[in-house]
Amino acid sequence: MNAFDFAIKLEQDGKKFYEKLARDTDNVGLKNIFSRLASYEQKHYDIFLALKGRQPVAEMADTTVLEMETKADIVIIGAGPAGLQAAIHAARHKAAPLVPGKPAKSSLGGARAA
Repeated sequence: MNAFDFAIKLEQDGKKFYEKLARDTDNVGLKNIFSRLASYEQKHYDIFLALKGRQPVAEMADTTVLEMETKADIVIIGAGPAGLQAAIHAARHKAAPLVPGKPAKSSLGGARAA
């Protein structure tokens, strides 16, 4: 596999990954972020395909996807105990944290009565 084929496959996989995240989230802001990231992966795919075929490539503008969808100062990946603790620390230091996803199931929150 040459470098172009590797890059093209990577962009295809990235697009599928972001499309799945967009489908799986109930958060409208995150759905928009992931959908835009998927569209950027498609643009990257198109660029690598053009480069492989020795065709001219249009210049891409810098992404502003996070600035468009959130006022968060920090995005914390993982809604388990460590992620939530990181969000608490960030908030204590006057940062606006964003923790995408649903809280992880944990025995730390107590057990249900049977």
